[in-house]
Amino acid sequence: MSPSNEQCEDVLAENPGISPIQVSAILRERWRALSEKELERYLAIAAADKKQ
Repeated sequence: MSPSNEQCEDVLAENPGISPIQVSAILRERWRALSEKELERYLAIAAADKKQ
């Protein structure tokens, strides 16, 4: 699962009424703030998804 999918509902709950562009901007900021360990987790998931 991508960080966007995991966090989209949280972003919307924390910021009711924001536009999709604003949601994307917040998700982008959160992606950039991921630790290396968190990033590796998502990259491993993406690699597994590509194999399917």
